[in-house]
Amino acid sequence: LIINLAFIGDVVLSTPVARALRQKWPEAIIDMLVVPLTAPIAKGNPFLDHVIEYDKRGRHKKMGSLIGLVREIRAQRYDLAIATNHASRGAILAWASGIRYRVGYDAQHAGIFLTHVASAKRTEIRHEAENYLDVLKPLGISTEDTSLTFRVDPEDVASMWEKVTPVPEKPIVLICPIGSYPLKSWRFDGYAELIRRLAPVAACYLIGGRGEQRQLEEINASSGSLAGVLAG
Repeated sequence: LIINLAFIGDVVLSTPVARALRQKWPEAIIDMLVVPLTAPIAKGNPFLDHVIEYDKRGRHKKMGSLIGLVREIRAQRYDLAIATNHASRGAILAWASGIRYRVGYDAQHAGIFLTHVASAKRTEIRHEAENYLDVLKPLGISTEDTSLTFRVDPEDVASMWEKVTPVPEKPIVLICPIGSYPLKSWRFDGYAELIRRLAPVAACYLIGGRGEQRQLEEINASSGSLAGVLAG
């Protein structure tokens, strides 16, 4: 069981972890526990068998429902849990679910609940996909393959082409400028300048959630309305 309770990008960037486990144990059942927001993304991971949702802000917020989820996980009789995030919640869930071997980082006192501990210290600047693979070091698993693989639903492809107008000889560039919190986001004027530079050679689209419509429109206006806006 891979436990990743963070955001969309985190689930995508942990793809190499799932691949490395699949290569190590080809016949294993490999599942992932995620929050509802990222469940559709996890289901696109070709190295997983099943995706389990942990709705920590919704139906599993109450203790009784959370205990029910723990029992559900325990019933699967997992041999190994990989808690990929630095937050201790995943390690605690793995421990509470009775999983025999539990691997994760030593951040936020999570080591108390783990049988194999990886260092959370980052000694150099690396791509996050490389950082994620550090969690497998206590198992002696390593790989240089940090490529990201995603299984695309044909219905999603059809849906995209309903919204995007292809321009002959121009690639399509999607720009997702709004992060889940301010520190993840670049300056609006920076994105506007990026669009202005890309527009002569690419069809640009700004993407984001429904609640980000106003910000996306603002960025596009600053660029001279050179991009399409796909909010939601």
